[in-house]
Amino acid sequence: IKSSISVQVITRCHDLINILRSNGFGVSVISVNGKDSDSFLLLIHINSNNFDSLKSIVNKCDERAFIVISETKYVQNGFIKK
Repeated sequence: IKSSISVQVITRCHDLINILRSNGFGVSVISVNGKDSDSFLLLIHINSNNFDSLKSIVNKCDERAFIVISETKYVQNGFIKK
């Protein structure tokens, strides 16, 4: 069984959404009100071996993005980058 993780990214960079999707990541988006401005909460579920690639893309687009990673025990349906 491959290890899977859920990644939450808070960013102000709207372009990051399409960049991640064009790189094969499934991204759900929620608009949030941050301390200083409106932001986006990106919900991404991936196999853990894809994390370095995801992190690199996020950091290139928004070096101040807030990233939270949680270990996932069970997933049903949805899209996960192969």
